[in-house]
Amino acid sequence: MVSANHLRPCRCFPNHRQCAARSWMNTVTGRRPLWQDLRKRRPPSICVTVIVPCCKMTPPGWVLFATIALGGSLNGVLPAAGMASERNCSALYLPPTAVNTTLRLQALRRGMAPLNISAYIIPGSDAHLSEYIAERDARLTWISGFTGSAGTAVVTQTKAILWTDSRYWIQAERQMDCNWELVRDSSISSITDWLISDVVKGGEIGFDPFLFSIDTFEAYDVELAPSNRVLKSLLNNLVDAVWTDRPPLPTDKIFRLPDNIIEKNWQMKVEQIRQEMMTNPYEPTAVLLSALDETAWLFNLRGNDIPYNPFFYSYTLMTLDQIWQVHRSLPPFGMLFS
Repeated sequence: MVSANHLRPCRCFPNHRQCAARSWMNTVTGRRPLWQDLRKRRPPSICVTVIVPCCKMTPPGWVLFATIALGGSLNGVLPAAGMASERNCSALYLPPTAVNTTLRLQALRRGMAPLNISAYIIPGSDAHLSEYIAERDARLTWISGFTGSAGTAVVTQTKAILWTDSRYWIQAERQMDCNWELVRDSSISSITDWLISDVVKGGEIGFDPFLFSIDTFEAYDVELAPSNRVLKSLLNNLVDAVWTDRPPLPTDKIFRLPDNIIEKNWQMKVEQIRQEMMTNPYEPTAVLLSALDETAWLFNLRGNDIPYNPFFYSYTLMTLDQIWQVHRSLPPFGMLFS
């Protein structure tokens, strides 16, 4: 926060009663004077001169002045989409907050080549679409260096792009190296527009189906299909294939909640769900529970697979007469209850 004590006295012009705020701008933004850049042979800093009335400025006037001074101009308070504002991408430059992703991107692109895909989509979600994810599921963070909770990356053979919302623009600029470009937008339509412009017609765009909800897949497909770009579901995650030091699966055991703190046992909950299945007009024959909290609630079980969340990796498939649960401690698709 800039206080009034930081404001230097205005130098009024005789005819216009205005003042130059260049020195104040340099104080607030930390920009170097141009002569320092030239002396040190560095690219010149961006310096904005703001001319404002200085003698009788009302409080709303100061608010407007601060908005313009700190943000740019009335026509562009925020940088345009895709423009970098924090990174210096000159040679041999890597800020201490950024992760060098050169080798990681090279490995990913080598994995893309045999599959004949033009681009690969990397969302920030896990296979359960959880709000909080474990470190081993942070594929977006590993490939880009960006640690924000919302974002989507697209990697081609020549480009690496990250989309995220306004909460993370500055963070992304400081965490990503210059292999990456930032698009200041988080909408799927922005991603598909870019893919249509960068991927040739008939090109295939790879993705991990476990990391997409049905709604997300349809949102991509409805935009890409008419343009003759194809979404290609891949059995194996390409980031996992090159993430050599990926954290292993946790080994903590799941545990059952004591009877004195639960309202219903799991048999009562299962019976209630089956009754709803039989009365549902769509007449479902099975229910798939993919969210981690769903299985934990249904069976009154808890675990420690996700930091700060009492859940465990699992899927549950329930029919009218059987229940199948997938968990790392069980054989694949082993029947747990019936």
